[in-house]
Amino acid sequence: MAEFADSALEKNWINKETRDSIQEKLDNDTLTIGVIGQMKCGKSTFLNAFIFEDEVLPAATTPMTAALSVITYGEKESVEAEFYSQQEWDEIVAQSNMNLADVDDNSPMASKIKAARELVGKSSRIASQISVLLGTKKTDYFANLIEYVGADGKYVAITKSVTIHYPKEYLKGVEIVDTPGFNDPVVSREERTKDFLKKADVVLMMLYAGRAFDSTDRSIIFKNVRNVGVGKILIGVNKYDLNYARGETLEEISGNVKSEIRKACKEDGDPIIKELLTDAEPVLFSANMALMAKMPFSKVQSSENLKFHWERTCDDFEISTQKEMLQESRIGNLESAILTTIEKSKAEILFKKPLNLIMQSGINISDSIGKSLNEKKVLLENLSRPDDELDEQIEGLNKTQKRVDKAIGRCVESLKENYDDKAESCIKKIGEIIESAEHDMYDAIDNAKRGSAQYELEKRIDRLNRDLQNTESFFEKEFRKMMLEAGDELAAEVEELIARYVQDPEDLTEALKCALRKVEENSSETSAQDGEADENNEDSPSFLGFIGECFKSFIKGFLIIPIIIDMLSWRSEMKDKVREFFTDATGYIEEMKEKFAALQDSYINRLNTEAAQQVLQSLISKLEEFKNSKADRELAVGQLKKECEKLQADKTKIEADINNMQQLKVQLAII
Repeated sequence: MAEFADSALEKNWINKETRDSIQEKLDNDTLTIGVIGQMKCGKSTFLNAFIFEDEVLPAATTPMTAALSVITYGEKESVEAEFYSQQEWDEIVAQSNMNLADVDDNSPMASKIKAARELVGKSSRIASQISVLLGTKKTDYFANLIEYVGADGKYVAITKSVTIHYPKEYLKGVEIVDTPGFNDPVVSREERTKDFLKKADVVLMMLYAGRAFDSTDRSIIFKNVRNVGVGKILIGVNKYDLNYARGETLEEISGNVKSEIRKACKEDGDPIIKELLTDAEPVLFSANMALMAKMPFSKVQSSENLKFHWERTCDDFEISTQKEMLQESRIGNLESAILTTIEKSKAEILFKKPLNLIMQSGINISDSIGKSLNEKKVLLENLSRPDDELDEQIEGLNKTQKRVDKAIGRCVESLKENYDDKAESCIKKIGEIIESAEHDMYDAIDNAKRGSAQYELEKRIDRLNRDLQNTESFFEKEFRKMMLEAGDELAAEVEELIARYVQDPEDLTEALKCALRKVEENSSETSAQDGEADENNEDSPSFLGFIGECFKSFIKGFLIIPIIIDMLSWRSEMKDKVREFFTDATGYIEEMKEKFAALQDSYINRLNTEAAQQVLQSLISKLEEFKNSKADRELAVGQLKKECEKLQADKTKIEADINNMQQLKVQLAII
């Protein structure tokens, strides 16, 4: 493996720093497993069930409270917290002082300002200690973990990351990293997450069964994971019980996830990620069920929230014991996959990660050379034309650019119409769901006994929440499908137009295709609070995630309906409360209409980007530059020929290098 890395260094595929990090990893023999996924997909709940068998790691309520946690072996339970440096804290304080009125309220920057303000506000309780603690580490008892990672923890405001030492044998030589995500509002903490992901040999990608492998999940895998290289991907599909309770079979849930993964691999085309995902069998499980099955039952019974979920799940699966709950949680399959990875595949994975990283570097270099070569060939072909043909070519390209502009305009107008239709359907569907839920609750009050009425209503509000999530997921896919189809049609039309004047139009249209792919990716980005956004795309509008935001307080509000009501008139009083509750829904639907309208221009008009408008402009400009000077053109042609010859030689060499490295990879017997 060291020879393989040395060969890559000689070929300039990797730098010396990367080569040294590979050697360090091989020497240390530590397997790092990164648990990744969107916020609220159940990462912390899973780790609580898998490792601690109790509620230890708190579920992150906001990106601010999502601390990075590293779990590794220790003879005794302990916690080591790393605090921000003085410079990092100064940046957070400066960010908290920024004016929210200067930014869009729904933008990632607004989220960062709000998070910074929350951090600074929480720091007031340790104001006298901050200057002493910043830039240091603190070791503490395991029982005090909540003080560093809990939303109301004493030190959470200044905690950058925590390392948890825990006495479980399989953690020896292993680090399990609970990552907060890639949209952390605290920049330095997000960088910390990326640094750990670079070390990850294995990633456990956590998906939410109700919306598995959407564009946010794709971005995490095909961008963040691809860029660092890993040796193995495990896929856990959490909350399968919610889909199962709605009548979906295990085969249907699993089949949907596999279908989305295959589609993503086909669209992206990356061979290494495709290989890793092909080997990854999605494992359905319920982290919440597993945790309730493993933790002391007295805790389940003493928590109103856990008790409610316990009773609902027991009803859905027709079970009554923790043993049955554990079996139905299906977590054993995922635990087995992780432990097998640790016990039997560690050496193979420690090799595969640097292998994949190195091979991906070579492929990226080859792609870059090929793109540059093709662009120069197109320019060389056109500059080599006689004067009269060159004038004709320039005129034809200008006409083609105008036709491209018109094609884009038609596409945008068509999408606006389709967008309005989809938005109207979405709002109508949600209105129907709310109306149906309201009548269902009235019926429940009429038919329930006083003691069980509140429970019956809570079951229905839970069902309402699920129905809203399903509707959001459905329309998210509809919008995404609409954008993808329109983008494909537009790209094909533009390429056909350009093909009349350019022999190989693919590379000229690559900028347009990239712009269209970016629009498609944005089409199902959730809000910065609810998903992992593309960190290089800070001005991208959130999409459909606002449905959940609109109804968050709406749903929560119902659960605090007071139950202290008159013994005789309890039905009418409870109906009044429900009626008052649903009356508020009108306001939320109106808010949704406004947000749909606001998103339209910022979202759909992204098709009308500079890359799309000027797909031919660079070529036209260069042809115009040399049109009036035959001597300059001849000089440029001679220079281009030399550049093409060199690039062709580089391309031949890199292809040979890739072939040689593939053969060396085969010799390592770990393809």
